[in-house]
Amino acid sequence: MELLHEVWLRVGLLALKHIFDQNLGQQLPHILGLIGSLAQQESGLEMLRTVLLYIAQANQAVTEAEFERGVAAAALPEGENLMATLAERWQEEGRARGRAEGLEEGLERGLERGLEKGLEAQRQTLLRLLEWRFQLAETQKAAYQQQVARLNDLSLLTQLIDYLLAVQTLAEFDMKLLTSLSTANDS
Repeated sequence: MELLHEVWLRVGLLALKHIFDQNLGQQLPHILGLIGSLAQQESGLEMLRTVLLYIAQANQAVTEAEFERGVAAAALPEGENLMATLAERWQEEGRARGRAEGLEEGLERGLERGLEKGLEAQRQTLLRLLEWRFQLAETQKAAYQQQVARLNDLSLLTQLIDYLLAVQTLAEFDMKLLTSLSTANDS
């Protein structure tokens, strides 16, 4: 029984020692070979499964071929089943990672589209209020459209709308707009 505990201790310590080693895959036959004689027992298979899952999770440098060599070194009759379990785990981790990356990318795109729609809505509101307050000529509308299209800050557009509602003359608004455009160009 003492020998059994010593083997488990050595396997655990070896796995811990080499877990961050880029050459862990080369160490697997030695590490898992220690379990070979014990693997015929149920606890041996469970220990091997635990060690392999730990290594697979903690060290990304070990290849599937290196895992296969390590399992073969342990001389397990159920080695293929164990590799299938690991392969299923890796596939699931890959799918989960892909879903997470896809979700993140989708959220980023959605936020960008939402921001762009919000900017465009504020630009249109500003232009409509300008036209309503000061009865702009077509040439003035076109000039303001070009200027407002250069504004890409939602809070700045909101401030301009608020300012437009408070000013008395178009000249006052023009001064604020020019200041805002120069500030927008500086950033």
